[in-house]
Amino acid sequence: MNYKLENFEILKAEGQRIFGQESANEYLKCSAVNPFNRFEPTHTVVIFDANTVAHYKNVLPKSRGGIMPDDGWREEGLAREDRVLNNAMTYEYDLGGEYCRKYTADIVDASGNVVPGKKAGDYIRDASGHIKRFRKIDVFVQYDYERETLFDESGFPLIDEHTGMPKMRVLRDANGQPKTYWVQGWSPTYVGERMRALLTPYTAEVAAVDTAEATSTTPPPGNSESVFDDDDEAGEQQQNAQTAQQQAQTV
Repeated sequence: MNYKLENFEILKAEGQRIFGQESANEYLKCSAVNPFNRFEPTHTVVIFDANTVAHYKNVLPKSRGGIMPDDGWREEGLAREDRVLNNAMTYEYDLGGEYCRKYTADIVDASGNVVPGKKAGDYIRDASGHIKRFRKIDVFVQYDYERETLFDESGFPLIDEHTGMPKMRVLRDANGQPKTYWVQGWSPTYVGERMRALLTPYTAEVAAVDTAEATSTTPPPGNSESVFDDDDEAGEQQQNAQTAQQQAQTV
């Protein structure tokens, strides 16, 4: 499936080290939208490849972690290839244990006050008050098709008259299905291990805090979901901002 990318932002893993990352510990976060299916939920894409992050740093404004001036910058002005992701899909990745997540920024109410229990560094909790735990996470990955070059009877590559490039064909397995492979830097293991490094292990110490502060006595099992979706932080901030705006209009 091909997706449209938007809402780009380069972030830093403060106080943590991304697995296998030798750069400044930065990653690119954006949203992926299926332009042909309005009912498909928006996906959160997290990209750790250092070369990709470096490229977007050169085209994003300073307010989004880049080096371009904010004045006059528009996301629509990005090159088409920077806003499209081909052959992408979600993949359920097993973390090999239980993990949880903390707020990376203060959550404020409509009056601008920090919501109790939702300041930066606090554990993200569910409706029952328990720390949200994850055994598996949904990661966004990319694949491509195995291809081979076509040759003429003399053994020379056939050239496409429109592109000037050798003609290729997709290889198929015994069942006639196209053969695929994971794109470098986009495999479930590559993305999943680096996302796990941004989470907090659910240790005995964390469980003690969970039991002491939760309102329920039976913690729910860990779920599989996209732990980097905006529902926990940005979505809540947006709802509070809308409430504040409505209040202002009634004054």
